[in-house]
Amino acid sequence: MNLDNFGLDNLTSQLNTDEDAVDASVQDISGKPSPALPDLYAFQKAITKLSVKSTVVTNYVKSMGDMLKTIARNIVP
Repeated sequence: MNLDNFGLDNLTSQLNTDEDAVDASVQDISGKPSPALPDLYAFQKAITKLSVKSTVVTNYVKSMGDMLKTIARNIVP
């Protein structure tokens, strides 16, 4: 069985892309991490990445569940 059929490559790609987007978005107005609060910045960045990743994985699992329901409906009349 080829796992590419289940979108795992796409999921990995999306997780990496979302992480890059978070890196670009979690910063102060000047476009740089706040030097006064580096620990808070790192914590905010980590929480944001975790949130984005959990959303992506949740959506992936939901789509797999929908696919399995469809398969089950086609197998069991």
